Amino acid sequence: MAVILTAGAGRALAAEPLWTRLGSQEKRILAPLQESWDALEERRKAKWREVARLYPSMKPEEQSRLKAQMRQWAALTPEQRRAAREEFREHTRLDPDSKQDVLEKWKTYSTLPPEQRKALIGSDPAAQPASAGVGASPDSVPDAGSATSAGSSSPATAP
Repeated sequence: MAVILTAGAGRALAAEPLWTRLGSQEKRILAPLQESWDALEERRKAKWREVARLYPSMKPEEQSRLKAQMRQWAALTPEQRRAAREEFREHTRLDPDSKQDVLEKWKTYSTLPPEQRKALIGSDPAAQPASAGVGASPDSVPDAGSATSAGSSSPATAP
């Protein structure tokens, strides 16, 4: 397996595979990630490649949702991605009742008009539901046998 290597003068080489080495179908599916692909860690690339492998078996609405989530994810800064990953990890540790509470808050938030969502985002962070505005994360890639779960609209299970 390739890892990030140091190439003289302290420059880092990108983890394999580079974008240019992906297959045409993977490139088509992972297109929203093209700009940042070569900078991703090898384990993140592997997870996104698993998403691409599952993509053809998803329903069209799941594919559409996944593409939108990938575009959102690609637009996040590295710090926002780190925060989203941490929030996902925290959510996975919640008991079932707490997870249900977060899901209900998310559903309520999702039905708000955009201007009200923006107002919430600018206000007290504690007033926001978990994962508000966060798209797909490669840390939540479904297992190979659960392609349909990749299209879930739950903020903590988004691919």
